[in-house]
Amino acid sequence: MPSVYDDEIRDIPIWVDDMRTLRDLIVERLAKLKLSQKELAERAGLKPTYVNDLLFYRKQSIQPRFVSRLAAALQVPPKTVLDAIPSR
Repeated sequence: MPSVYDDEIRDIPIWVDDMRTLRDLIVERLAKLKLSQKELAERAGLKPTYVNDLLFYRKQSIQPRFVSRLAAALQVPPKTVLDAIPSR
């Protein structure tokens, strides 16, 4: 469920060169939940290529509106995902 916070951050890009910790979070949660990248993408309403691009650093930025979707699919609070992305 979207929150007011999601609307406040919707247009602020989160840059990917700081994403090693986000990758670690995704890999850890995929293993714990026994999900494939494709299953994660389906649960998050994202394209499988988007999830793959996050894992292999091919994305230049992440749209903040995807943070909530990714968090829900990984079964973690959105703050956990945000905290995994160091601020610039």
